Amino acid sequence: MIGYIYNELSQKGVSSSIISELNNNQQIDWYLQAELAYNKRFGTAAVIDQKDKAKRARFLQSRGFASDEIFSIL
Repeated sequence: MIGYIYNELSQKGVSSSIISELNNNQQIDWYLQAELAYNKRFGTAAVIDQKDKAKRARFLQSRGFASDEIFSIL
C-alpha cells in the first residue's frame, strides 16, 4: 500500500523527504486493513477453488494491498 501512496503523493508534488517522514510516522497495520476489507466483502466464506481465490486476490489488489498482505489473508 505504501508504494501506491508514495506514487500518488509524488505525482501531486509532495517532496520525497516529507513522504519519507510520513512513512516513518505511520501507525497503520496494513495486514489488519486488508483483513477488514476482505471480511467486509467476502465474510467468512471459505475459498472454493483457484478461480475464486484469484478473484479474491484481484479484489484486494485493486484496493492497493501488497502481495504479502494479500497472501497472508488467503
